[in-house]
Amino acid sequence: MNQLFTIFKSSTNFSKINLHGAYSLLRIKEGDEHLTAFRTNYGSYEYLIMPFGLNNAPTSFQNLVNDIFEDLLDIFVLVYLDNIMIFSSTEEEHIIKQDVIKESRFFSIKGEMLSDLVDQIQKEVWKDKYSKAVLKKLARGELVPDYSLEPQAKLSVLKDRVVIPHNQELHLDILRKHHDSPLASQLGQEKTIKLIKRNFC
Repeated sequence: MNQLFTIFKSSTNFSKINLHGAYSLLRIKEGDEHLTAFRTNYGSYEYLIMPFGLNNAPTSFQNLVNDIFEDLLDIFVLVYLDNIMIFSSTEEEHIIKQDVIKESRFFSIKGEMLSDLVDQIQKEVWKDKYSKAVLKKLARGELVPDYSLEPQAKLSVLKDRVVIPHNQELHLDILRKHHDSPLASQLGQEKTIKLIKRNFC
């Protein structure tokens, strides 16, 4: 913990990139596919990418990400499994660092095995930049073109979703009301059901 405080001592800008399902983007070493073989009534199958629950998946993924960010670790990037944190002291510097992560980091290693991972990181960095710009406009009470509600509400609708300014109390209040309602459900329920249908039905 003390090491983190030392690293973050002068930082005021933070971005987090969460690589959802990142382990399943790792290709199993060619020739080792037989180690993941399983049988069904319809034949024998082998995984080509890391399956969920494989013992070495987290370690292998952590080693890969550490190798990718080797020269940036603890300078302006922290990585823990599928979470990448970018930190800096000024906003201008932060934008430059996000661009470094988004662009130059992956050109040398972009290949069949990592193309999905690279695309996901680029999307996450873009979403982070875009959402910050939208939230700044909302905090000032400005309208976001074509997607806005009345300015006094300081809310915006973006692609049929309500964008709420970053306010921890407001987020907790919404979650509390959602979970305590008689029709309580998980917020990502529809996405989860679609994934299950796509993969198993």
